[in-house]
Amino acid sequence: MAMRWYQQSSHGTKPPTSENQRLAAVDTATTEKARRSVSVRNPRRRRRPALVAPRATTPIVTAIATSASRAVKRDICSTDKATEPTATGGPTPRRSPRWSTRLWGRRGWRGRKHSMPRRAVITGWGRCVPPVTLSNADLERLADTDDEWIVQRTGIRNRRLSHVEATDLAELAARRALACAGMEASDLDLIVVATCTPELLCPSTAATVQDRIGAIGSAAFDLNAACSGFVYGTSVVAGLIQAGFAEKVLLIGAEKLHFAMDYRDRSTSILFGDGAGAAVFEPSEDGAGVLAVDLGADGGKGSTMVIRSMGSQGEPGPTNDPETFRLHFEGQAVFKMAVQSISASARRVLELAGLTADDVDLVVPHQANARIIESATRRLGIEADRVFMNIAELGNTAAASIPMAISDALDAGRVQPGDTIILTAFGGGVTWGSIALKWGDRTEPVGIHVGELPDTDMTVFDLLRENLDFYAPLHVDEPPIS
Repeated sequence: MAMRWYQQSSHGTKPPTSENQRLAAVDTATTEKARRSVSVRNPRRRRRPALVAPRATTPIVTAIATSASRAVKRDICSTDKATEPTATGGPTPRRSPRWSTRLWGRRGWRGRKHSMPRRAVITGWGRCVPPVTLSNADLERLADTDDEWIVQRTGIRNRRLSHVEATDLAELAARRALACAGMEASDLDLIVVATCTPELLCPSTAATVQDRIGAIGSAAFDLNAACSGFVYGTSVVAGLIQAGFAEKVLLIGAEKLHFAMDYRDRSTSILFGDGAGAAVFEPSEDGAGVLAVDLGADGGKGSTMVIRSMGSQGEPGPTNDPETFRLHFEGQAVFKMAVQSISASARRVLELAGLTADDVDLVVPHQANARIIESATRRLGIEADRVFMNIAELGNTAAASIPMAISDALDAGRVQPGDTIILTAFGGGVTWGSIALKWGDRTEPVGIHVGELPDTDMTVFDLLRENLDFYAPLHVDEPPIS
């Protein structure tokens, strides 16, 4: 056996003279055999990338780039071509490699050619407008006001009041947005509802909508930033999608504000209406989607807009004081803050996106007040024909106003593929925010949901009767309603 080993392995060397020499020779022969076997491996076999580059090859330069919250690793691959020094002294290829970007995923390295940032793009939209209209002529019977005074100060002629709860409005808007996107509710990863007038404090409106539409297994939560709610919600949704934590998200703005209105107080009753709007967001890597976000708040001025009845501070007592339930609103202070905040926030978001006012195709602002919108956009240097408003017929619907306006703008043909759009808002808290986005390819719905709200025979005064009776003690010294 020893001689046979010697004949096969010694290759003409002298046989080992001791056991230690024999074992050393075995180790040497085994190493040599392994070395030679490398050269006869299948050359077509796919190799895993080496963790450490061989010393004899060109060094691998690795850079880490961050897009949104996802880290992207770039390998500038070595080539056989000569290299030339860069400004920092390191080598760089004369010709860029064909595949230079590799993203680390759950299944390992995935090559991508010409990779674009992952962004959240709107692929579906819908709204729900209640059927009962409260006109300026109706308000003339309730408060010391008239149509000319209201239009001059707010730009509003009508607003809608809901005979059902905000959850019902949110559900119908959601179904319409899903049909528009050609999506099943079961495909959703998350539902977010922006509202400051939820039907219940718990469970959330989002959770109730999730159950009603059949979005089994999706996450759901409410968000309260008052009139800025849809902008705040868009920032949350965009961040989750860009980070890869969600793929398909439904964002809803829904409000039933008229319960908090004292309709004999013209400072608030002329402004607000009910409604809901929704948008479906999906990831895009073609350059479309949310480009930049700017958010802000100043809690020190929160007392300018307050609804106490929805929190523990407004817990009903023995007298159920109407003053606790009605909206407290300081119009002049809000006007000044809104104009300043909207214009400053929109300017910042343009800077963050690397854009100017001239690059903007359309501004879709929160429909707070026509004078606020006109003053703020004038400060930005954006003409009226690049600003979308539907406040005249719907009034101020808080968190629902922007998604409803987006839906109306698309129906009116005001949005085209690739348009640069600014969403901007100011609301209670006080809060403000702006979104810069590039619209995707879809401007027509994939499908249409034909459902409607339940019918009602109620007139606007039938709908308001309970409200008027509840707030009547605040107006005992005033003449009765005509």
